[in-house]
Amino acid sequence: MNPDWVSWHGYAPGGSILTGRLMTVPFDGCVFDGNTIVLAEGFRDELEPEDWGPLIASELIYMERLEGRLWRGLILRLTLPTILSLLAGVLLWLSGILNLSGTITQNGNPVPLVGVFFTLLTVASLLLVLPAYIILGLSFSKNLRLIADREAVQVTEKDRFLSALTKVGKLVPKLMVGKRPDSHCPFGRPSIKRRIEAIQSASSQLN
Repeated sequence: MNPDWVSWHGYAPGGSILTGRLMTVPFDGCVFDGNTIVLAEGFRDELEPEDWGPLIASELIYMERLEGRLWRGLILRLTLPTILSLLAGVLLWLSGILNLSGTITQNGNPVPLVGVFFTLLTVASLLLVLPAYIILGLSFSKNLRLIADREAVQVTEKDRFLSALTKVGKLVPKLMVGKRPDSHCPFGRPSIKRRIEAIQSASSQLN
């Protein structure tokens, strides 16, 4: 990725089922739209140009080196919940709690076994896999972003990085403790307090 343009917007494409089609451009980072770096419009006059450098560097490290680990890690972490969801679906079917034997298709024929299986899988997945993704996936994403911050310290100014995060935390106090300022704000981002602690820890190890 070689971004060569900067734009300022309040929202950016790349949302999810949790945030909606558009997501809020994070105040403590950025969004990449092709070769364009999208920064939060509301912070255009709040941070110095030099403040954005460490924030963008951390996002680049996460996107280029760590985001792939998120999905590989999720597959491993969701294997057990997926198996449990299948077993739960079968148990619901065998116990009679979920009984599809009387369901009729449009042609008047009984639902085929494969249809029953996928119905059970869907119900069980909603009950177990989606909550597991929210609990495990978002936590894993936060940890990877903290790793990106620690690596960004090696190529940016630590004091500038800490100053930028502190400014953002004062302007949006909810971010300091990990709360989302609005419903479209992206999930999976650590609190500014945790980011500051990670940067300070990484810096002390380098000294």
